[in-house]
Amino acid sequence: MYRPELHFTPEAGWMNDPNGLVYENGRYHLFYQYYPDDVIWGPMHWGHAISRDLIHWEHLPIALFPDKNGMAFSGSAVRTDDGCQPDPEGNHLVLMYTSHGSFEQQSIAFSEAFTAEKPPVKFVPFEFNPVIRNDHLRDFRDPKVFENGWFGGWNAVMAAGDHAVFMGSQNMINWSGKKDFGPFEEFDGCIWECPSIIEVDGKWVFIISMGAVGTRPLGDGYYWIGDWNGRTFIPETGPERLNIARDDYAAATWHGAPEPTLISWASQWVYANQVPTAAEGFRSQMTLPRRLSLVETPEGLKLAQKPADVSAYVNKEWDPERPYLLQLREDGPFRVTLYNDEESVCFGLDEEDQLYMDRRGLKPVEWSDAYGKEAFSLCRSSRFCTGTCDCTLIIDHSVVELYADGGTRVGTMLIYPEKPLREIRIERA
Repeated sequence: MYRPELHFTPEAGWMNDPNGLVYENGRYHLFYQYYPDDVIWGPMHWGHAISRDLIHWEHLPIALFPDKNGMAFSGSAVRTDDGCQPDPEGNHLVLMYTSHGSFEQQSIAFSEAFTAEKPPVKFVPFEFNPVIRNDHLRDFRDPKVFENGWFGGWNAVMAAGDHAVFMGSQNMINWSGKKDFGPFEEFDGCIWECPSIIEVDGKWVFIISMGAVGTRPLGDGYYWIGDWNGRTFIPETGPERLNIARDDYAAATWHGAPEPTLISWASQWVYANQVPTAAEGFRSQMTLPRRLSLVETPEGLKLAQKPADVSAYVNKEWDPERPYLLQLREDGPFRVTLYNDEESVCFGLDEEDQLYMDRRGLKPVEWSDAYGKEAFSLCRSSRFCTGTCDCTLIIDHSVVELYADGGTRVGTMLIYPEKPLREIRIERA
């Protein structure tokens, strides 16, 4: 009833953050935080899947396992032919990840050689891990690796408590030159996680997730638009919310993709371990992959997110047993309501020109006190644009994604009705 069809889910077990996003030979690799032995969070592995269209995925064997250095926490991947390869005659992927032991340290692993016909499925941790050591920071994780176009070699950005740290390397083994980004007063008390940096339309976009602690207990994603000088990120805008709703976290971007592309974990730590999908043998799903661009708006330059094209795989008429796509262009308030005789959820644009997603019409659930609270169940946001609002709504069983004003505002919300929402009503001002 709840397992999505278009949104990636593990075959079985628990999943959280997307990891190791890398593109090679027409294949998009999606690694992810994975616990295969239960549907609740446990010792972290890296699951692995590939796709050619970002919709249909082939599950591959587990890529990383916990080892003597700790659990395999989040990280990234690149395709490389430099001197750190174990086999200079072949093509390889290098994974960089956090070894979560007594302290969090950064490690790497090498893939077997691969070809255009045969993707890599085996990964060998470097025998001298960790490559970035840490014996004092409690929170120091989630390395994102990318090429340094200024000085050659590689950079990695890691979350380090309430800020991010950039470092550089020529071979991904020897790292140096720490440069900080943050902290910022408006995020005082927040733990940063899952940094990502990517070039989009000639600018650089820095993305961070704020852990569900401190003064902002809900967990949010933010982005800045700016420049990269070869050593650190220089913001040219203030931080903006990456998602207006609460079920989107740990956003990550693909290395080497033909277009800048992002995916997030479509869940919320406050109730992720309790959502009612255990009977279906899994917990958690990813958002749809999203193409990124920059758009000038009346509020300045903003990041736009456009979902992967699902039009061939959805219904255009509402059917709760099939994925559904609705596209609207409205000059005033509108409301889309899904309902049965006892429950409802609604999405739209209100009289104050605010976008909203509202699941408060669902029945209270026994499995979580937080899921039904207004802070998670009613999400509102002002627009960056004025006038006509274009809105795309994608509903895939228990996952709802809203894209408004060219994707400059995006919302992700989980819905778990007790019974299928059989009816739809579209109301306009």
